[in-house]
Amino acid sequence: IGFMVQTIVVGSFMQIWQPHVFGVRDPEEQGRQLARVSTYAFLVIAAISLGLIAFGREAVNVLAGREGHYPAFRVVPWVAAGYVFNALNGLAQVPLFIAKRTRPMLWVNAVALAVNLGLNFLLIPRLGFVGAGVATLGTFACLAAMGLWVASDVVRTPFELRRLGAVLAVVVAGLGTVLWIDDRWEVPYRAVLNVVALWKAGVLGALLAVLWWGLWRADERGELVGSVVGRVRGSKSR
Repeated sequence: IGFMVQTIVVGSFMQIWQPHVFGVRDPEEQGRQLARVSTYAFLVIAAISLGLIAFGREAVNVLAGREGHYPAFRVVPWVAAGYVFNALNGLAQVPLFIAKRTRPMLWVNAVALAVNLGLNFLLIPRLGFVGAGVATLGTFACLAAMGLWVASDVVRTPFELRRLGAVLAVVVAGLGTVLWIDDRWEVPYRAVLNVVALWKAGVLGALLAVLWWGLWRADERGELVGSVVGRVRGSKSR
């Protein structure tokens, strides 16, 4: 469940995005597209992932099959949030591929491997399988930070770091709030399912509003809405 957005959304987007941006010949235009589209894509990935973070517990309760599997919900928000950071790392790798300067990725991945082993060694004895989920988040956060630094330093990609950081802050806030809600209404869960779902829906709506109204500029919102409406009308006319 935690890996779902990475598989369905990020993987599909990368298959379309990378061939397109590789074909842009003007270096300045290529840099502008890398920065702008990376921000837009990350906003969408974060928005979808917030839904998974919020309702991972409910998804586990539907899919688990056995009551003994229900505690698996505890790891879903950590893993889902981790893959948000991993998506940012994937976006940061694209300019390195374009410039054919992938050598730094060797030491970046080596450092991340060491971080992952260290976090698992420290956290699993204390937190069990949840510790592995926390280690996943920590590792991907490390990868994202190093990936952005390398892309900005080696190939001078003008990523919108402030907006990307603000998106991550919203995701982390959502993670913390959902973990608090799940801990507060731990048992008996099914008796308060509707109450918990309403709380989470409210939190999710507030966070999505922050992403939409706070991190998309007015002109970007108008352009996006106009594009979607135009495509819908075009498909209906056919």
